[in-house]
Amino acid sequence: MLEHIKEGLEQDPMATELIKLAKEGKTQRFWVEDGILYTKGRKIYVPKWDNLRRDLIKECHDTKWTYFVCQQDKVENRQPTGLLEPLPVPKRPWDLITLDFISALPKSEGYGSIMVVVDQFSKYWTFIPCPKDCTTEEAARAFFKNVVKHWGLPRSIISDRDPRFIGCLWTELFKLLCTELNFSTSFHPQTDEQTERVNTLLECYLRHFMSANQQDWAKLLDVAQFSYNL
Repeated sequence: MLEHIKEGLEQDPMATELIKLAKEGKTQRFWVEDGILYTKGRKIYVPKWDNLRRDLIKECHDTKWTYFVCQQDKVENRQPTGLLEPLPVPKRPWDLITLDFISALPKSEGYGSIMVVVDQFSKYWTFIPCPKDCTTEEAARAFFKNVVKHWGLPRSIISDRDPRFIGCLWTELFKLLCTELNFSTSFHPQTDEQTERVNTLLECYLRHFMSANQQDWAKLLDVAQFSYNL
């Protein structure tokens, strides 16, 4: 794509003039680097040539990995009502995570809900398909498979679910580890606005790319996780 842009810069009269001004030091808003014309914010100037702009817009709006959704699928964002306690400040990755569920989804490949896990230090998202009526044991196994085996056990879990659910989740995790040690863990009941925003974005993404029968959302989760974290 960059080679195509370089070729287009030679055919775009506006780009040619901007490159000339940049080389003569007559503008600070544009500069040339490795044959590419940049502007403030290190944004690339896309020449008006050979449908290049149209192709880039199509790539940003229509492909699954770019995570852009059309305006028609976006939801209005409102400030949350009431006051929230500040969240604890994590000191390292996967020290503090938030856990929430998107439920009441149409069945897809045997799943009916999504566990959303966010590392509060790195802001890395993990989307995990789960059964519709996910039991504590099923949630623990899904959490272990997709989080713990990669990053280890977090010190704290923030969730707006029933504290008994999180307590049982810890118990099931320790069973999977075949240990009876009493780990020093904690549960925080604060509602996390960021995780709620994650859920909203994921729902918008799935709504935009799901087929008409709404039964293929489970196939989209890996691409959604990759594209956001990228």
